[in-house]
Amino acid sequence: MQHDQAPPTSIAVIGGGIGGLTAAACLLRAGFDVHVYEQASRLSEVGAGINIGPNASRILHRLGIAEELKKSGIKPVSFDQRRWDDGRLLLRSPLGEEVEAAFGAPYYTLHRGDLHRALVDVIPADRLHLGHRLTHLLDHDDRIEGRFENGASVSPDALIGRMVFTRSFATSFSVRKNLALPAAWPIADWFLRIA
Repeated sequence: MQHDQAPPTSIAVIGGGIGGLTAAACLLRAGFDVHVYEQASRLSEVGAGINIGPNASRILHRLGIAEELKKSGIKPVSFDQRRWDDGRLLLRSPLGEEVEAAFGAPYYTLHRGDLHRALVDVIPADRLHLGHRLTHLLDHDDRIEGRFENGASVSPDALIGRMVFTRSFATSFSVRKNLALPAAWPIADWFLRIA
């Protein structure tokens, strides 16, 4: 007797930055049905350098971007703190081979854009939806619905992401169906936080 297998849990990740793409890649690898919704019309990551410790690089390696990290990043030998006025060394923390030997994964410094591009390449193109600015979250008792400014909507089993409202306020959220929410909740009224 053959049993029909339940479809994988569907998850909408709101935001195509480093965090959203990493979350999506991990969830896809775990077998979830994941789609990323990004408000920008094209994916790009601005900024400068980013430091990736061994705990993070271990995960990024598992996602298949080890070669890109090795190619675009550097493995600093140490982290040095110096006195501002005379440059005298105050503290030296070993990195490089010592950290890799101790923790089983390297410490990298690289440009945010390089990391972002590597993560974009891990996500199948049909899973990335650009030009989707989330504006409302609706609770229909048995399901949730995310509505976008462009008129599109989604009803995943779970919706996760991080939204920045102003320079001084940001919130992370995780919503599952059957979570009691007002019938129509504009994004500006969200104050959900996850640990």
